[in-house]
Amino acid sequence: MADGRVYNFSAGPSAMPLEVLEEVQREMVNYKGSGMSVMEMSHRSKEFMAIAAEAEKNLRDIFAVPSDYKVLMLQGGATLQFSSVVLNMLGTKSKADYLVTGQWGEKAHKECNKYGTGQLACNTKSSKFTTIPAKAEWKLDPEAAFVHYCANETVNGVEFSYTPDVGSVPLVADMSSNFCSKPIEVGKHAYIYAGIQKNLGPAGMAVGFLRPDFADGSKEMKICPTYCSFKTTGDNGSMYNTPACFTLYVMGEYLKYTKKVGGLSYWAEQSDKKSGLLYGTIDGSDGFYQCPVEKSARSRMNVPFTIKGGDEALEKKFLDEAKKHKLYTLAGHRSVGGCRASLYNGMPLEGVAALTDFMKSFMDENRKCVPAARGRPRHPPLLCDEVKSPRMVILSEKVLEAFRSWDVQGRGTISRKQLIRILQRLTPQVTESDLEVLFVAAGADSGGGVKYNDFISYLWADGSAEDAKEEARARGLWEDALRSAREKAAEAKTWPADKVDRYWNEVETRLWSKDYFDHVKTNMFVQADQDKDGRVSFDEAKALICKSLRCAADLTKAPQPTQEEVRQAFDAHDTLVEGRGRMGVGEFVNLARYLQVIVAEAMLPFSKVGLVAGQGNFKAKHSALQALLKRIQRDRGEQIRHRQLDSQRLIQRNKNLKADLYKKQHLEFQRAEAAIRSIMSQPEHAQRLLDEHDPASVARSAAMGELPALGRIKWKGPCLPENYMPPGGISKGLVKSKTTPRDERQTMQTSAGAASDTA
Repeated sequence: MADGRVYNFSAGPSAMPLEVLEEVQREMVNYKGSGMSVMEMSHRSKEFMAIAAEAEKNLRDIFAVPSDYKVLMLQGGATLQFSSVVLNMLGTKSKADYLVTGQWGEKAHKECNKYGTGQLACNTKSSKFTTIPAKAEWKLDPEAAFVHYCANETVNGVEFSYTPDVGSVPLVADMSSNFCSKPIEVGKHAYIYAGIQKNLGPAGMAVGFLRPDFADGSKEMKICPTYCSFKTTGDNGSMYNTPACFTLYVMGEYLKYTKKVGGLSYWAEQSDKKSGLLYGTIDGSDGFYQCPVEKSARSRMNVPFTIKGGDEALEKKFLDEAKKHKLYTLAGHRSVGGCRASLYNGMPLEGVAALTDFMKSFMDENRKCVPAARGRPRHPPLLCDEVKSPRMVILSEKVLEAFRSWDVQGRGTISRKQLIRILQRLTPQVTESDLEVLFVAAGADSGGGVKYNDFISYLWADGSAEDAKEEARARGLWEDALRSAREKAAEAKTWPADKVDRYWNEVETRLWSKDYFDHVKTNMFVQADQDKDGRVSFDEAKALICKSLRCAADLTKAPQPTQEEVRQAFDAHDTLVEGRGRMGVGEFVNLARYLQVIVAEAMLPFSKVGLVAGQGNFKAKHSALQALLKRIQRDRGEQIRHRQLDSQRLIQRNKNLKADLYKKQHLEFQRAEAAIRSIMSQPEHAQRLLDEHDPASVARSAAMGELPALGRIKWKGPCLPENYMPPGGISKGLVKSKTTPRDERQTMQTSAGAASDTA
């Protein structure tokens, strides 16, 4: 694999051979010395006409297309052909048969019903498109215009390994997702079409092989658009309008590469190797990975699979970790879910090998973290990141790894003999007396076997063997509670058993996960440990316990928990390891898991499992919840409306305050202007008053229009300049006496005469 590239398992557009991409890259800017890119040249130029002619020739050579068949290079991909097939091949007949084995066949059938009648010769939707029925089950109509089938269903992973025998009725095939992956019998088909974005190039066009009796337009419907006409396309050499030039060019390079490596037989061999390797890994996983498709109908191109029966959390983890190994686009189709690996021609064999290696390592690491089949024990996760004070010179991680390797049947227990061989291999200095102590402390069962839980608890405990057994007992409380809740829900038979089982599987997976442990350790434990001494006392844990138990009581309408019940929950998980009255991280995690199980049991009727059940009492609860939700929404709406009214009132109040301020300022401006007028109209009086009284009082009196008349006195102060402007912009200037334009002219003439006399 080239530097920086990843293994791309996309279902389309999909990976392409690196050699093809590098050749396109070399000719991107200057195609064979033409001075331009293929994307820039005219589709009528001799250079591009040569590209198109060579591509058609290679198609005929590689696929052994009969000489009288038309080779069509079409725009719009395969989906446009759903309509084009009907518009060009239905003719005077009104019906056609469809073998529906997946979503694309279903869509083609739906499109046919817009122009005629699409008859379902077979439909495997009831089996979730996981099989191909035998021919004896098909309901073929000898009067049908044609029979349509999808050779490989990309979404569902179903592939025809043979060419269907439909007698004399014309056969039409959508080969988009297995085109160019194996030799095909073109002569048995009236029309083959395929989008090339899977196995032959980038997206943007489709290729068609058309029998001559459908190429003359005799069966073309009158409403067929010119753009969709097979006759028009064939007569114009696929150049009726501008084709997808660059896509066609890249397809031509892909065809050259196909010839170079050995043709369709080479791709068929590679496909068998890649799909065989991946299916072998799935089938050999003992149910950890599962492919829903029947083996006889499995696709070599698209391999869908689930993890542990559809565990969404584990599948998400799988997809996230796969990217770290450069394995991309492994998510299943949005309508199906799960995972899907597409093994088209561009995916090298080493890419599939890298995927299978990752799948095996992921299975080994996560088999313990998911619920196994009923009655089968599961491996417990580690309770902390570091081993605390082991009893003997034992590397716990290696012991645990050896433990699992010896427990090949997944029973969760190994024998005394197996344990002795493990310990003697890892630590030869361990004596027989040490082993006897270990067996007793680790809680060997009557058959002489040792369980994972008891063994790991003993190795990690700081106290005596009694402490280890006490901690193992506390860790088992939440598992017992979960098992009891699961059995109680199953016995009630109120909800579908599969949904209940899946609900509890999700709960158990969540509680077993390292993410949950990390969350409790780094968040809940730190918050509860108020005195920061690394331990949680009853007073510190009481809030968490009360909150969980009260939540469960509210949901089930049970009495609120008493102080004694809260204390019992704490004491049950307070082991001897940390000392009575104080919990370490491991004990606190077990307590959190136990409380989570209690809440999950109370939440069951209100989960999707409970709400989808058709029982009347749960419908009533659902209705009550809906009513409560509506009430909350209504109350919330009232709160919002009140807040909006309050906001409007505040806005109006601000507007009123602004208006009052403007009025006050305007009044003050008017008074100031009146004062100026009064003073300037009686300057002598103003001067007298200013000499004898307080100037501020005189100004106020003038502003109020109360300037007293005191007779004429001489103005002593300097005259105000003509361009005088009162401060603060109170007015535009001094108030001038009203004059007519004539008076102004006379004044100007007098001023001019005086100036000339002076000169």
